[in-house]
Amino acid sequence: TFEFNPAGCLVFADWHCSLFSHSTAFCTLHGLLQEKDINLTVLSIGSNDSWILIATPESIIAVEKNFGNKVSANISGVTLASDGHNIYCLRDETVYLLNISKLDEIIAIDRPLALRIKIKSVSCGLGFLLCLTCSGQVFSQGIGR
Repeated sequence: TFEFNPAGCLVFADWHCSLFSHSTAFCTLHGLLQEKDINLTVLSIGSNDSWILIATPESIIAVEKNFGNKVSANISGVTLASDGHNIYCLRDETVYLLNISKLDEIIAIDRPLALRIKIKSVSCGLGFLLCLTCSGQVFSQGIGR
């Protein structure tokens, strides 16, 4: 039998940085201007042009890619995605919205659609959000739609 060992594996990459896992609770961020060790248990990862966003069991940590500065939001147990300006977090079929400049303000997205549909996964690109429902439907927001 083969047991997968994530040590030294690339777990995330975009145009600005790469994140390598060395163990379940230790990663290294390689950015354009810096390399930073991060002692976190990673549940989910997202990014925008300036920040890498890491969901941990306790909170969301945003690490600035070029300089390594950290800020955090007190929301736990989420998967996340970012459209460049906002962070969309999914927990217990509810989508929460955070702004990277105001991580202490967590807003639950309350729409009539959310009362009828259970969200399974969220994904983002620059200026749009996609939501996958438990029944396989896809809903979008942004880019004029």
